[in-house]
Formats: sequence, C-alpha cells, structure tokens
Amino acid sequence: MAEVQRFRSVFTPYGKEVSINAFNSGDKVQISFMGIGDGNGAEYTPEFGQEDLKREWVEIPINNISIDENNPFWLVTEGIIPENIGGNWIREVSIKDSTHRVIAVATVAATYKPVLEEGSATASVIRVVIAVNDTNVFELTVDPSVALVARDEFLRRVEEIERRIIPEAPIDGRIYGRRNGVWQRIVISNAFIDPRDGKNYRTVEMPNGKIWMAENLNYAGSDPLNPIGVYYGSGTTPGNAEPFAKAGRLYTYDEALTVAPPGWHLPSDEEWEELVTAIGGAAGGGTKLKATAGWNMNGAVSGNGTDDYQFTGLPGGYRYTDSTFSNVGNYGHWWSSTATGASNAYYRRLHYTNSDVYRSTYTKAASFSVRCLKD
Repeated sequence: MAEVQRFRSVFTPYGKEVSINAFNSGDKVQISFMGIGDGNGAEYTPEFGQEDLKREWVEIPINNISIDENNPFWLVTEGIIPENIGGNWIREVSIKDSTHRVIAVATVAATYKPVLEEGSATASVIRVVIAVNDTNVFELTVDPSVALVARDEFLRRVEEIERRIIPEAPIDGRIYGRRNGVWQRIVISNAFIDPRDGKNYRTVEMPNGKIWMAENLNYAGSDPLNPIGVYYGSGTTPGNAEPFAKAGRLYTYDEALTVAPPGWHLPSDEEWEELVTAIGGAAGGGTKLKATAGWNMNGAVSGNGTDDYQFTGLPGGYRYTDSTFSNVGNYGHWWSSTATGASNAYYRRLHYTNSDVYRSTYTKAASFSVRCLKD
C-alpha cells in the first residue's frame, strides 16, 4: 500500500468549487489571508473534504505574492506572523479568499512560535505555493519548512524585499504592496481570542493608532436557550448561522452596550468619527473600509471596496423593529455607544451603491452589527 504523504495540502469543497468556476468563467479567486493552526495538538494528514483547520489560533494577511522564478505555473504566497504573536504551535495552514472563507488546508512540520515574553524575538515566515497542473485543475503544494528568523534578520529581509520588488513604492518607513496597479500600505493584523467563548477575532491598528476588531462581533452569551443577538434570517425568523463569513450577529442598541469582551468596548460616536477622519474623511471612506468581496453589484458596478486598512467592512444587513430582516449584501450598519435622546442612537453605515461613510441615528430597538474597539 502506498504511503500517504505526511505533509500535503488539499482543496476544501468550497475552494474546489470557486477555483473551477473561476477557471470556467475567466474570473479570478482573490487570495488574501492565511489561517495558522496547531492541528488540535497533533500532526495529521489533511483529507479531501476537509473544510477548515482543526484549530486555528491566528489569521494573518498574505503580504507577498509572486511567480516562482523557476516555474511560471507556481504562485508563491507568503505571510508573516509578527514577533508579538505566538505562544503556540504551527502545524497547519489554510489559504483564504478575501471574504475569509477557506480555499485550502495544508499541513507543515510542527514548529513552535515563541513570543517576546518567552525571551525569543522571532517572526515566522509561512510560504505556500499554488500550482496549476496540465489539466487546468488547481492544486496546492506547501513548503514544509517554517522559517523562524531573529528580529534583526526579519527586518533585514523586509528591507531587502522592499528594495527588490517595490523600488517605486512610497518611501515613508512603511511597507507597501501593489493592488490593482496602485501602491497601498500593507497592514499587519493581529488576533484576539474572546475568553468567554474561545472565538478568534482578527484585529487591526488603524492610522490613528487605535486597535479595532477587523470582524463583526459574534458573541451569543452564555445561555444557549436565551442567546444575545441574532443571526440574519428570513422574514422574521432568525438564521442559525452567519449569512456569510465573519458577518457576525445583529444586536439591539441595549444588547450592543453589553456584549464587548473584557478589554474592549463599543466605540462612541466620537471614536467612530476619529476613525473616519484618520482614513481621510467620510467622502470615499466607505470604499476604503469595505471588504473586497461580499457586496452586491450596483447595476454593472461592483459594490465592493478596496479594504485599504483591512477593516473588512461587510454588508451584514439589519433587523427592523418589526423583527424583519433586510439588505444583507447591500448595507452594513454598526452601532456606536452614543445615544441621542431616550429612543435613538448614532451609528455608521456603508452602502453597496456609494463610496462614503454615513453617520446617522436610528431607533435603539433595531438590530445592527457591532465592531469593538480596544480599551
């Protein structure tokens, strides 16, 4: 009997479907993120039909994509786990699209990722190769080595990459990548694990230095018979899962005030305004905050954004006061903590038909999405 390959990668059912569809239609699958997991404590060989990692502990952006110099059919993707993230084992890696859905799962030789507090200042460089075979069916191969580099070596490599592949990028001490022909700042995101339910949230530092969750909150409370918030549903019936990846739950204003995890809070109207100002203002700010996929078309024009800061705003829709759900795919609404009178509160809204960030008020009885801000 042939020995099963110890380290390999396989398409998820979703990844196989979107890749074949993309090939047939001529479209492209946007590969944006890597998930890093510990294999639930053990090495394993991924199986066909697997949909996700066994236990993901951090998600990172793919910050470099290039064509292999020796094989024009290999697309090399790289992600970096910063030195301040770790304290866990690396045994498995997933490749995700721009909506954070898993395209493929790969296993690697087990490597421990330390953190600064453990006395080792290292960053982990994860390298995955996407290949196209002769039958035009995509497959993934993975470099089984995970390179651990010291801080100085890590910084030297960053400088070398900047000199080699982005000589015309802006020179301001930041790292840039090219998207749609335009140089844009690469934002390294971190992760936060909610101690209440173990859910993992990607976080991002915005230009004003504030740390925001880069995903909508998905906390249901501790009583399964009386959950807090609802998933987007049909008619007046709540759903039983997120309508699409990372859409989270919808909360009334009063619920939104109570659901932030320890060390985080519901941002005030002023804090939302600081964020909008930091990205250049409300005009055009919606495009910068919206995810690059998931938004409906506005006629022949895409409603998606450019996600310049990896805030990844998603159109989770909302729930009216009569309990009906509406506009998933069209609008994203996020509560602020600032009330205006006894019945209303401020919120921010993104549209599929517009590039701006809208500020308005609405009744507290409606249900919107929640983004949390670090204390």
